[in-house]
Amino acid sequence: MSFVAKRIDCRGEVAVALPPDEAFPLFTARGELLWVPGWQPEFVHPPSGELELDQVWLTGAGDELTHWLVAGLDRERRRVEYARITPGSRLGRVIVEVSPAPGGGAVAAVRYVMTALSPAGNEVLAQLEAGYGGMMEKWAELVAAYLGGPRS
Repeated sequence: MSFVAKRIDCRGEVAVALPPDEAFPLFTARGELLWVPGWQPEFVHPPSGELELDQVWLTGAGDELTHWLVAGLDRERRRVEYARITPGSRLGRVIVEVSPAPGGGAVAAVRYVMTALSPAGNEVLAQLEAGYGGMMEKWAELVAAYLGGPRS
């Protein structure tokens, strides 16, 4: 039987009790250091980890070493597109766009478009797809906890 790559396109939202311009940096490699437990990016370029087009960093280790690249950046629209590859497993894009939320605050629309590179990658993507809604809920909880608890 030949390998058939799984492809996923998952979308979700994270509410943030901040104005959109303040919420946007939370969804960058450096910003996630503030609220994502265990997030330890190794900044390749620039070494400061400042957000810029073609910024590069690594996460994970071993078979889960992931290479990241800022492939698109529109600060005015608060939109960033990350290309990511975990060699031998999966590759794709993560797109984040932060906009004003009805009633105040912001909402981060988060989209993962990923393709498996192996049967093991198919398994990882199946798990990601099945748990995507829960992942978005967890992100919202973590952001709220970082900001000092739920806010309206």
